[in-house]
Amino acid sequence: MKKNSFTACLFSLLAGLLAALPLLFDGISYLSFVLFIPYLLFLLTRKEDTRLRFYYLSGLFFFLGYYMASFSFFTAMYPLDFAGLGTLESIVVIFAAVVLLPLFQAWFSAFSVLLVFLLKKKGVLRFPLAFSLAFSALYTLFAYAQNFTWAGVPWANTAVSIASSPILLQSASILGASFLVFFIMFCNAALAEGYIAFRECKDKSALLCILCAIALFVSNLSFGALRLATRKEETRTVTVALLQGNAPATEDTSVDAHLRTCRHEALKAAEEADVDLMLWAESVLTYAVQIDEYAYNFFADVAVKSGAMQFVGTFSDEPTPEGEDGYYNVLMLFHPDGTQKDPTYKKRRPVPFGEY
Repeated sequence: MKKNSFTACLFSLLAGLLAALPLLFDGISYLSFVLFIPYLLFLLTRKEDTRLRFYYLSGLFFFLGYYMASFSFFTAMYPLDFAGLGTLESIVVIFAAVVLLPLFQAWFSAFSVLLVFLLKKKGVLRFPLAFSLAFSALYTLFAYAQNFTWAGVPWANTAVSIASSPILLQSASILGASFLVFFIMFCNAALAEGYIAFRECKDKSALLCILCAIALFVSNLSFGALRLATRKEETRTVTVALLQGNAPATEDTSVDAHLRTCRHEALKAAEEADVDLMLWAESVLTYAVQIDEYAYNFFADVAVKSGAMQFVGTFSDEPTPEGEDGYYNVLMLFHPDGTQKDPTYKKRRPVPFGEY
């Protein structure tokens, strides 16, 4: 790899890490609207004879950095002894999750960069804001595509970076979550395009780009403020306890011992706070509660003693809609009086890395 190519790839990687920071830190959500600008300026200032291969390679490293930062939460799971893995196995799994999985996602997302600069080279994006619209649309389209097939991993959705700012999210109620991705990317791209136009003494184009970015941001902010100010609903605070059974995979834990541990956690949580709802792990027990009287009575008993509803993640022993045998994740609700009533929420719709 040539020195210039290495420098470009390194810069793209670092730019991706920079752009992902609002996904990691809630307090800087508003920086989402400007943190893509350094990378966009880097791309827009390339020479006209720059090969398309360069843009794809740059996009690959940018998204690699972006996804690596986004998936860094896997490191908090070390060591993976709860999954029965040793030190070496844990390191391998976390490396795969933080490096290889982002690389697998990046090769696809990089095509959004390639396509927008292919259009630019063809002369399609000559007009002011054309690049901003095309880049934002393609970025959003590729991000949306990650919701589909077994290969899709939508954990690094750019819209999540502003999730801590309810005022910015209200437009999603009308235009959908994908609009938030477009909204963020358009502001970044329009400001970058405006800066390039200003540097080239195209004052009108620069003004148009910058004003459009500001107008979209202010419009979205104003709509959010108006909606939050006019929305009057009676609400009450609900205290929720999140409970994990914590039965190590390396131990041959009996049902009785496991449930005693769970009971201690549940009643301790109820004692420390006036809990209204207890939400158990997705598969706190690795068998169907419905067919185990001891386990069933356990959750009913906890519901009565704690005075809180229990959402229990377990499995269904019923056949699939197609008549096939097999276990599916379900969510059962136990009421404070100890009863368990239908409907039981059954997760039977496969999605990437899971089902709902």
